[in-house]
Amino acid sequence: DEIKIEEPNTREERLLKDEKQKETKINKKITIIIVCVVFVGLIITLILINTKRDKVEIEKVDYENVINQYGKSVEKVVKSYMEANNEVPAWSKVLELIENKKHDVVCNTHNIYEDGSIYLDKCKVDNKNIKYSYGEKKEEEKVGKTINVYKINYTEEYYSYLSKNDIGSSLVGSVTCKTDSCEYIDAYDKYVIIYESNKYYLYDYENNTIQFGPFDLSKDYLENLLLEGHTIYGIYYNEDGVNNLYSVISNKTFKNMKGILLRNGYYDIASILYKYNYVIIVDKGSNNFINLKTGNISYSIKGILSDFIEDKKNKLVYMTAYSSENDSNFKIYNSNGKALFNEQKFKYFKVVDDSLIVGNEKEFKIYDKKLNLKLSSKKYDNILGIYEDFIVIVNDQKLRILDLDEKELAIFDFVWDDSRYYFHDEFI
Repeated sequence: DEIKIEEPNTREERLLKDEKQKETKINKKITIIIVCVVFVGLIITLILINTKRDKVEIEKVDYENVINQYGKSVEKVVKSYMEANNEVPAWSKVLELIENKKHDVVCNTHNIYEDGSIYLDKCKVDNKNIKYSYGEKKEEEKVGKTINVYKINYTEEYYSYLSKNDIGSSLVGSVTCKTDSCEYIDAYDKYVIIYESNKYYLYDYENNTIQFGPFDLSKDYLENLLLEGHTIYGIYYNEDGVNNLYSVISNKTFKNMKGILLRNGYYDIASILYKYNYVIIVDKGSNNFINLKTGNISYSIKGILSDFIEDKKNKLVYMTAYSSENDSNFKIYNSNGKALFNEQKFKYFKVVDDSLIVGNEKEFKIYDKKLNLKLSSKKYDNILGIYEDFIVIVNDQKLRILDLDEKELAIFDFVWDDSRYYFHDEFI
């Protein structure tokens, strides 16, 4: 049989057919374009990824060259310094003078010899341990006096350092001075202070290298040291009328610091901050918290700092500060220098487990670490003190001991007046 194809009979049908054919062709072209764009995009992405991988691979095998270039830069600085000053520079001085490089290079072993040559080892590049060293390690002729450092234990917790052997002491290191006239001043964990040629030096006695110096110290040199126990975190010293801060943590010197170093007081205010890489320098009524890694002011607190309370469990430090010497109540700040409790002032503040206790003369409140209120006490005649497990109050002419849930633990009959305030201390 013959197959018949029906053709559009009317003009409208023919036009409709042509329109559909055109639309089909356009859709095909769009599809082809999209496929081409996606294909090209994939090719470009693959090229970029491969290029990045190539760069990473090149950088990985180029660490030795990075160390070599760094070593040459160090030698250049050492040579220039020795020509200008006729002495071997301390490593801290080299770090001040060396130009910033593309990579962050830190070498824990850094020997500078009298002839200007150097030896670098135990290096990191961009915080990655590198096996390559630079230069030749050699034993120099010891021309100066050798000072030994001994550690003596009195108990397991308490110990000290000596410059001479003693009963029960053990040798922990030594330093070789440039001359025979050097004197031992004091020693701490890893470091010893030496006085030589009218200047002071900080030596690393474990590696027999100069860590920092020369520098000047006051007669009471402990006022210049950032010291916590046997750990030294830095030195705050004056040079040509300008205060400078040397940080052991960053091995850098920060010049032209404004203000007076906050000394360790009864509450060891400053020493707590050293452990968190901060030091406080007081300038024009502001307590400036200086970051020992960068030398920058992280934040400032106005007034007179009175106490630092360390929450070791949560790695936090709370600070209290009076607005002036005549102020009887203080504000409470967190580790970021922010005033808590809407900048209210209190007479008492205590950190107990996961709670913060604040109080004034008449009442106290207990908050959790997120500052959510857990307990608000009733008003009493007088609150004498807030302690770890109890609170001492006076109410109805009786001395009362409360627990942290405000329950009475004990009651003492006695008539309260200011002249008998000593009873509180005697009782506690």
